[in-house]
Amino acid sequence: MLIEVKNLTRKYSRGLRHITAVDGVSLTVGKDEFVIIKGESGSGKSTLLSMLAGLLKPTEGSVVISGENLYKLSDKELSLFRNRHIGYVPQGHEFLSELTVYENILLPQRLYNKASGDVKDRVIEILNRLGISELKDSYPSELSGGERKRSAIARALVNAPDILLADEPTSDLDRKNTTIVLDAFSEIAKSGTAVIMITHDDHISSYGDRILNMEKGKLI
Repeated sequence: MLIEVKNLTRKYSRGLRHITAVDGVSLTVGKDEFVIIKGESGSGKSTLLSMLAGLLKPTEGSVVISGENLYKLSDKELSLFRNRHIGYVPQGHEFLSELTVYENILLPQRLYNKASGDVKDRVIEILNRLGISELKDSYPSELSGGERKRSAIARALVNAPDILLADEPTSDLDRKNTTIVLDAFSEIAKSGTAVIMITHDDHISSYGDRILNMEKGKLI
């Protein structure tokens, strides 16, 4: 399996309250799977995804991706591993305002490598797949919410990651553009990149190889 999650738990305190955001989640995902995790706001979906991305250390449990136990790596090793193997689409749209869409998408490559001609061709191919190739020379302030979301997806894909993690990637999209994104995720999974997407949208159940439900921190 590409991804093996065992007994993943995240607890924290809020004043006198002790909260278990993710409660003993175990999960395996193959390299060509598209997995959708559904649940209401506050069910623990985003916390789970952050731990799978190596962004939030669990209280208990382990995340193993491509044979590497994420939370046994040093901070530097984890940062390198994440950049090379994990594509992450957060709920927010974090872009450098002074850079074009094209330049923002290339940033993950420029952090550790010199962006080659092949990578630049890959950016154009991804933009075409997501239907936003005409926006490559635009600046973030010129984009709609949906266009920024699709640009964030393109940036997450630029390093050809082993796994793509997407947090509510269709939340700002109309039905047509939701279909474009979900079709792209299906193609990406078939090409060998595992896709895990979280959502509260009940209208996308025709997509995904597996649909899991999360409730009160547990996969049920």
